[in-house]
Amino acid sequence: MNSATPRTMLLVAAVAALTACSGKPEPEADAGAETSANEPAAAPTNRIDIPAAVRQNLGITFVKVEPRRVEAMLRTPGRFEFLPTARREYRTSLAGRVEILVNQFDAVEPGTPLYQIDSPAWRSLQRELTDAELAIQRLTSRRDSYGPLREAHHNHEQQLTRVIEIHDQRIAQLEALVTAGGGRLAELTEARGTAAAAQADLAEVLEKEAELEADEAETISGLAAARSSRELLLDVAATLTGLSTETLTEPVEATRGQLPRWRAR
Repeated sequence: MNSATPRTMLLVAAVAALTACSGKPEPEADAGAETSANEPAAAPTNRIDIPAAVRQNLGITFVKVEPRRVEAMLRTPGRFEFLPTARREYRTSLAGRVEILVNQFDAVEPGTPLYQIDSPAWRSLQRELTDAELAIQRLTSRRDSYGPLREAHHNHEQQLTRVIEIHDQRIAQLEALVTAGGGRLAELTEARGTAAAAQADLAEVLEKEAELEADEAETISGLAAARSSRELLLDVAATLTGLSTETLTEPVEATRGQLPRWRAR
């Protein structure tokens, strides 16, 4: 026990000597280095600093950029969207200026107008429809006037017919008197002239009645054509707006009173 103690002490002393010979000298502490280590480093000016807590929450990691060959490519479908208030192009059935009547996230009810379009082509269609409506009204009034005109011509014809019958009877009496030698020839001649004038008036009335019937037939034909044109234009308007012809023709309240829907806007 006493002999092992000196050996142990020698071994410890040798190990300590070897360690002292092979160990590197510790560098002396630099006062300036301690000062710079304690001070925060200047942040780069070309990037935004993201705190560590935010990076951890968002799952953001950073790696050093290095050149290498791309082994895979990921394609993701998507699209770019404008801001709700930005100017954009809307595809409509007619070219024109679109005005949005609601804002994003506004609550709307069924039937609430979302937008309106001011189109020169729609104005032209409205003008054609208005012309067709006016033509229908004008031809309808003209057609309805033929009944009283025809009645007036018929009464005139009856009056002239009675006048001619009276003159024929007077002429027959005068001819009998002249033949018997008791009448005057001048009266007979005058009666014949009056009867001839009445017959000429009757012929003129009959001619006017024929013209009246032709005009009435032409008016009825024009009225049918105007109605067909109006129906065709309404079909075009229904195709452009997506509304039925019944909806387009129903009256709505406008600044100028009750107007059909196609004319109110």
